[in-house]
Amino acid sequence: MNEICGVILAAGKSSRMGAADKAEKLLEGIALIDHVIRRMKPQVDRLVINTIPDRHQKRGLPIIYDMGQSYMGPLHGIHSALTSYHMKKLKFLAVAPCDAPLLPSNLFEKLYVKLIATDSDVSCIRYNKITQPTFSLWRKEKAAQTIYRSICKSEHASIKGVFNNLKVSYLDWPKCLQNPFYNVNTPADLKNLRMIQCH
Repeated sequence: MNEICGVILAAGKSSRMGAADKAEKLLEGIALIDHVIRRMKPQVDRLVINTIPDRHQKRGLPIIYDMGQSYMGPLHGIHSALTSYHMKKLKFLAVAPCDAPLLPSNLFEKLYVKLIATDSDVSCIRYNKITQPTFSLWRKEKAAQTIYRSICKSEHASIKGVFNNLKVSYLDWPKCLQNPFYNVNTPADLKNLRMIQCH
């Protein structure tokens, strides 16, 4: 597992959360992104944050930015990470969003096993029959080239669109009492999660 760079996707506009950066919203007194860092860091050889200028510097992790002037979607963040110097000696990129505080502590071990066993370009979580493309593990060489071609064709290229041109294996995660891939996108999402955590 010492061949993996992890990237936390935190360059979004948080438009559904309002003006505030959702990554800084608190759950049990801890920022959402810090929950993700704590759970993800032991699973990877190196961890970086994909964000916009002036955010998350205080966390002491390497920061990478998307090319261009505005946020263009998570695929661009993945491409920025795959082509960054942090990946120079590493073969795989582990991806997670900044708003998933219940991220499993063995997520990328399981995705790595799946990817190697199936000789895939990407292994991706599927939970309750729903694909979760931002919880995934990417093989650097082919993925970087394929994403680059996609974003050259369209600035609105999506992860699921890129999947059509890669060998993708899906890991069906067993159902849990709490969805481990729960995303906090709105104030209601956060309120609901706080209520669940209190019980």
